Amino acid sequence: MRWFWFALQLAATAAQSGEEACQNKGFGPTECTAVGCCQYDDAQCWSAVHTAPCSSGGGGGRVLLSGVVGWADGAVVWHDPPSGWGVCGKVTTVFGVAVCVTPAAWSESEERCNHVAHVFYQLMDNDADGNADDPEIQDEMVGNGYFLFVPATESDMENMENMHGPPDGVGASQMTGIWEAIPNSCDTPTNRGASASDRSTWAAAVDTSALSCDDRRDATTEEVLP
Repeated sequence: MRWFWFALQLAATAAQSGEEACQNKGFGPTECTAVGCCQYDDAQCWSAVHTAPCSSGGGGGRVLLSGVVGWADGAVVWHDPPSGWGVCGKVTTVFGVAVCVTPAAWSESEERCNHVAHVFYQLMDNDADGNADDPEIQDEMVGNGYFLFVPATESDMENMENMHGPPDGVGASQMTGIWEAIPNSCDTPTNRGASASDRSTWAAAVDTSALSCDDRRDATTEEVLP
């Protein structure tokens, strides 16, 4: 009966905003995805289009920050934000995917902003050959306006939602805050004796005794990708 009721509701969601259609509905992962403008994260269903109409879809964006170089000489390259990106203090791209850090995040810790970008690069290119491991996933993220938002605090995150809004063209967005980004965390595979470029070694490596590392949990590895 629940699925029958849910199917009847789908046609009515197009006129609703993403927040109205997705949030506080009690949807599970399958129901959330089926709506078409939602994303399931942290055990809850969220709008993937913010307050835009649900009919715009979760992947209805476009290429963001086209032509912006994200990496050179072994380092992340940051740029001043273009017009319409006032929520950002600096921007970059990871294999073409847009990354936006707020002015407060950039001012508080450039090191942590760089850490977020480095983790994103490693997740996309685990074998470190300079190419995304899965070109289909890369094409999906770049071509449909995927957007990684990096605020300094939870209130800084709410500032985008309540005042600035996301830049035009954002399809699906993901947030990871620098307050949860811990460089040199003992969570880092190499700090547990694993290979940085061989993900198959990560799960079994648990020994952190040989190196000095930060015992705080780094949430970046689980939050940087939707």
